[in-house]
Formats: sequence, C-alpha cells, structure tokens
Amino acid sequence: MSDNGIITFNSDGTSTAPLTSEEIVREKLLTLLQTRKGERPNEPTFGVDVERLIMWPNNDGLSEVALAEVRNAVAEWLPYVTITQVTVESNVRTGLKKISIYYAITGDLTGLVEFNI
Repeated sequence: MSDNGIITFNSDGTSTAPLTSEEIVREKLLTLLQTRKGERPNEPTFGVDVERLIMWPNNDGLSEVALAEVRNAVAEWLPYVTITQVTVESNVRTGLKKISIYYAITGDLTGLVEFNI
C-alpha cells in the first residue's frame, strides 16, 4: 500500500502507481469545482455554482465573484487548501470562459487547476 493509502487496480488485475498527495488534492478540487450545488442529494452544499457566471461580462467583477464562490466552497469542503488567485479569461470565438485557480496546500505545496465553463 502506498503512503497515501490509495492503490489503483486495472481491469486485468494489475495495479498502477498510486497517486501523489498533490494529485489527490487536485482531483478533489476539480471534483468540487465541476459539481453544481445541489447535484449531490446527500451533500446539497457540495460544489460551486460557476455556471451562473457564463453570461457575465469578463471584467474584475466576474473574477471577484468567481473567487468568492471558489473560496467559500473550498473553505467548507477542502479546508487544507488555500485559494491564492482566480483569473477568468473569455474566448470570444468559442464563447468559453477559462477559470484558472491557483492554490496552496497546507504546507509548502502549490498548484494550478484550470477548467472551462
């Protein structure tokens, strides 16, 4: 068993290298960010409602609202993660907004997660 207690098994019965602590935190953060509030019946406050920001103009107000949404959810569900910065970029051609979230894990580890809405 690995230090973080996770072993992944393939369909053929072989195991793969365990995830690092940083990878586990990144996956948990992405899960939180890509889940809508209310989507999980037993955890109605789990998630972030970033979809409601799709039609907002890309300005400082959008980044501030996105930052507040993300910080509140992370504080509740991943208290060992600190959000250090959130940026929002719009792609006029595709209509997508890219949210970049910079974070630190308790201790000295840092990371970046990005996703499109």
